Amino acid sequence: MTEIARDVVIVGGSSAGLTAAHELRMAGLSVAVLEAHDRIGDEHDALPQLLAERLGEDVLLSRAVHTVQWSPRPSVVAISDATTVHARFAIFAHRGMSALAIVPGLDPSATEDIPIHFATDDDAARTIALSIVATARS
Repeated sequence: MTEIARDVVIVGGSSAGLTAAHELRMAGLSVAVLEAHDRIGDEHDALPQLLAERLGEDVLLSRAVHTVQWSPRPSVVAISDATTVHARFAIFAHRGMSALAIVPGLDPSATEDIPIHFATDDDAARTIALSIVATARS
């Protein structure tokens, strides 16, 4: 099993997820972006592909989330190829769907005090990223 440690794990390589990743990297935090599909974006939207190219090896394609564990530390994401990403913060960036729906078995009441954020658009992702930067630096 492979283990990766980052400051922030972002589930979803949407434009929102990549925007957050870019902001976090610019602020000096390490990120891992997990995208279930084998490519980022589509032929009509160049922004996600451009951001993914800038992020390079921090974008992990074909990595569907399998489970999310909240202990001993929150934001531990085990992905489909048995890789585990340990992080201090987690962002779920999926447009048009419930973020909780992508995490089988997640009990929303168990997430009250953990650093998990849901970004559904680029502006929300940018705001969340800046909030994480402020928290990480304090």
